[in-house]
Amino acid sequence: RLARAGQAGDHDQLVAGQGQVDIFQIVGAGTPDQDLVQNSLAWRADKPPSIRGATGVRQSAAAVPVGFRLVESPACFNRLLTMGDSHSERMSGAETRAAGGLALVFAFRMLGMFMVLPVLATYGQELAGSTPALIGLAIGAYGLTQAFLQIPFGVISDRIGRRPVIYFGLVIFAAGSLLAANADSIWGVIAGRVLQGAGAISAAVMALLSDLTREQHRTKAMALIGMSIGLSFAIAMVVGPLLTRAFGLSGLFLATGAMALLGIVIVAGLVPSSAGPLQHRESGVAKQALWPTLKNPDLLRLDFAIFALHATLMASFIALPLALVEQGGLPKEQHWWVYLTALLGGFFLMVPFIIYGEKKRRMRRVLIGSVVVLLACELFFWLFGHGLRNLMLGIVVFFTAFNL
Repeated sequence: RLARAGQAGDHDQLVAGQGQVDIFQIVGAGTPDQDLVQNSLAWRADKPPSIRGATGVRQSAAAVPVGFRLVESPACFNRLLTMGDSHSERMSGAETRAAGGLALVFAFRMLGMFMVLPVLATYGQELAGSTPALIGLAIGAYGLTQAFLQIPFGVISDRIGRRPVIYFGLVIFAAGSLLAANADSIWGVIAGRVLQGAGAISAAVMALLSDLTREQHRTKAMALIGMSIGLSFAIAMVVGPLLTRAFGLSGLFLATGAMALLGIVIVAGLVPSSAGPLQHRESGVAKQALWPTLKNPDLLRLDFAIFALHATLMASFIALPLALVEQGGLPKEQHWWVYLTALLGGFFLMVPFIIYGEKKRRMRRVLIGSVVVLLACELFFWLFGHGLRNLMLGIVVFFTAFNL
């Protein structure tokens, strides 16, 4: 709501007591995402906006509604106008490009990481100085630096922007891949994996996705990224052994580096530009809430469960490839079809459990059951992991429970 228009003294002047701007009337759409409006108004506090009134006289407003922040880029307000009706059930073209492009970035990056898992335990034995413990360290070193650098990189992206952090992280990942590709000892591979993990861009990518999508579409966009990660895992289990068989570990690491560089091209060419590092509750860091969040007991239980689940997966990828060779008599060059069979079988086997959990509202029961089955699989491998048939059975059941 602006001051009355067309009256004497109204030209570029604010009528006392009526200096509030109704943002929703200016945009001309339904009630927008409050976070987007809060962070997209591009008016300087020292130079109020000038808006043409009903009579054609330009009027100014010195303030915006309480709780709305002022930032300094006019592109922010333009982006708000072009995003359309905030209540639309369809994603805009810009939102679709953002979700698709960032999902591809995640997919290529995770594909490069996952392809190493089924082959490093077997092909890594050819590296100088390799032992099972050091091979395990090479597999886990990536996650170690990722864990330590996610929050710092996210905070930096709030300060300097998402894209510089994403570009820098992908370059670091590519550099680590190049280092590992040229290594002739296990320690060189470990160093490369540490450097790969230092490109911790997951938080910045998710924050950029949040910047470029409206709140009601954010869940769909993040679900698309989740699907891309799952698909990349399935592809990596098959492509990783085939690629390593053809080109060795060096070729595999070079391929992962190329995928990181491809991610830079995707971000630069496909993902729409944002108006800057927007501060809203999905992507900003509330420092006063950081410590209470880290010590929240419910989140700590969830964190431990995720830690235990992925620790089990990493440990299995150290032991299972060796067991397939030593206990199953299967050459490492043929491991790809074992993982392909396990993933396809696990996908079809888990569908009835998901349907049951959704229809009967028993997903918690399904989740607890899958954890019990994972434990049973580990016991099965320990007691009966002799022969290819038993190993194949255990691997199929393991992947079914893990995917649940």
